[in-house]
Amino acid sequence: ILHPGAIESFVNTMTALKNEKGFELTISEATNTAAQKSAALTNLKTMDVVLFANIGENSFQNVTDQALIENYFTSGGKGIGFHASIDHHKYWKWWDDLHNGSGFIGHGNAAFKLNADPEMSKLPALIKMWDDNALGEPNISQTEIYTLNLYPRGKTGVTMMQTVAAPNNAVTSHDFTWHRKIGAGEYIFTCLGHGPGDFTGGWMQKATWAWMEYLNGKYNPATDIQIKLGMNPNSIDFADKTLKVHYTNPYSLKVVNVAGETLLAKSGQGLLRFNLTGLQTGIYFVKVKGAAGTHSRQILIK
Repeated sequence: ILHPGAIESFVNTMTALKNEKGFELTISEATNTAAQKSAALTNLKTMDVVLFANIGENSFQNVTDQALIENYFTSGGKGIGFHASIDHHKYWKWWDDLHNGSGFIGHGNAAFKLNADPEMSKLPALIKMWDDNALGEPNISQTEIYTLNLYPRGKTGVTMMQTVAAPNNAVTSHDFTWHRKIGAGEYIFTCLGHGPGDFTGGWMQKATWAWMEYLNGKYNPATDIQIKLGMNPNSIDFADKTLKVHYTNPYSLKVVNVAGETLLAKSGQGLLRFNLTGLQTGIYFVKVKGAAGTHSRQILIK
C-alpha cells in the first residue's frame, strides 16, 4: 500500500464487511514474506474477487507475478482497484494498458461529491446495482481529489460509473470510478482510497460490497429459461434444515462453518435440495459458484 494508515483502515473495513456478509477473506500485506506473497498470487485462480488496495510502485515487479495476474483476468477473473493502483507501474505495460495509460498528476484540495455517471445506463445491471444498494451520494470524508493525466471515457470496454462534481470550479469535473471488461474478466477502478478517512465511511464499505456482488453476477438479468422456470440467478433458500439452490448453469457448492472448515461440498445443476440435519446448531456460510458468478449466504441452524 502506498499511503501510511490506509492499509490498516482498509483491512479493518474489509474484515468488518466479511464478518457482516459472511464471505471468505484472504489478506496479503506488504509485511508478508516473499513465500507468503508468492502463495497468494498462485492462489489467485481460487478467488472470486481480488482487491488491489492502493498498491504502490514496488508492487508486482516480478515478471512471474505479472503473468499470474494477467492470466487471472484474461481467464475470467474479477478485480477492484483503489486509488494508487492505477499508477507507478511504468515497468509493466499490461497493467498500464489495463488502466488505459492513466496516471496520477496531483491532488485538488476542495470538497467534492461523486455523481452517478449517465454512462451506467449502457449496462442496466450497473444501474440496478447502484439503485438496489442506495449508493446515492457518498459520505466520504477525504477532500483530496485524485487527478489523472487522462481519462478513459470512450475507450473500448469502459463504462463510467462515477464523476466528480466539484463546487466553485475548484477543479475540472472528471471521471472517478469506472468498469472495464478485460477479455473474459472484469475490473472496477475507483480513485477513492488515498487515506484512512476514505475507508472509514459506511459508504465505502457498502459500495465495495455492491461492486463485489456486481462482479460476481448478482445483478445480471435472468435468462429467458430462468424467467420461465421461476428461477432467479444465484438463488439460495434455506428453511427447516433444507438448503435449496436454484442455479441454471452447472455450479459447485460449499457449506463452511465459522472456522472456515468445509463441511459439505457438492456440484450440480438446476434446482437441487440438500438436507443439513447432520450439522450442529450454529452459523454456517453457503457459497455457490458457477458460470454466472458467485453467491454467498449466511444460514443459522437451530
